[in-house]
Amino acid sequence: MASGVVESPCTAASEVSKLLEYARQTPGFDFLDSSLAIRDGERGRGVFATVAIAKGTPLITIPSALAVRPLDAMAQRIASGECSRLLALVLTVVHGIHFRCEENPFFALLQTSPPPDCPLLWEEAQLRYLEGTSLLQQADGSGAAASKAAASAREAFHGVVLPLMKQIGEALLPSSVQTQRAFATALSWVASRAVLGRVAYEYGSACLWPYLKADGPQTDTRLVLLPVFDLLNTSSDPSALCARLSQAAGGGGHGGAGEAGEAGWMVTATRDIAPGDEILLSYGAHGPAELLRTYGILEGSPDMA
Repeated sequence: MASGVVESPCTAASEVSKLLEYARQTPGFDFLDSSLAIRDGERGRGVFATVAIAKGTPLITIPSALAVRPLDAMAQRIASGECSRLLALVLTVVHGIHFRCEENPFFALLQTSPPPDCPLLWEEAQLRYLEGTSLLQQADGSGAAASKAAASAREAFHGVVLPLMKQIGEALLPSSVQTQRAFATALSWVASRAVLGRVAYEYGSACLWPYLKADGPQTDTRLVLLPVFDLLNTSSDPSALCARLSQAAGGGGHGGAGEAGEAGWMVTATRDIAPGDEILLSYGAHGPAELLRTYGILEGSPDMA
């Protein structure tokens, strides 16, 4: 994915429309068009109610076949213990946003959207603003320098990621995408948008990247990306939340390429929703530091744990 891409309203609307059209071709997908609209708001692009919606109403249904999972070449390395689920999914996104945009509008949307403004993409000069906060700490609890965080990211890429990229080969990951920036951009998308599991971090290591190795701490083995669902935003105000994601009844795979025993998913209204309200759900019980590190959301001060 090219860095620094500025998303124009026309491009955004076009790519979102293509994504919805693509999703509707997958049996089992449903988006409550009569009651929902995708547009820009104070949190950026989001999903909004256009009419009053009653509590308990299904808003979006996403079949298992629509989920983005590791490509076979990456999945085989998970099974053999060579690669973590997180790393395999990120490399799949690296491949997708560089080579699969024409066949899958989800990757085209990522390619034309600015990535989350999270610290794993920051240059060393920007990381200096985090010195003295809980995000830059060493194992003994003392503060770490921005230079150490930047060095840790380089070590993670050159020591863990790049060797695997070279093993997977030029057919899927050409040398043109075997860069730290391309990988970090894809990592930011996965860390901020993946569901059914949380990425693990190396607490006390001063590294702002999630743990990528296959030897643990392990990321949840169900970790996936859900196109369309990831358009939904969150709020730290519990009273603003109005929806939740849950497993769909009846095995929502609908004959698609879901993993063994995996159903689809459904977004449901958890309270009555007024016209104009944004459909917001919880990303989890995260403090300001976690919101900034994982999602690029700045609320409060990251000196809080």
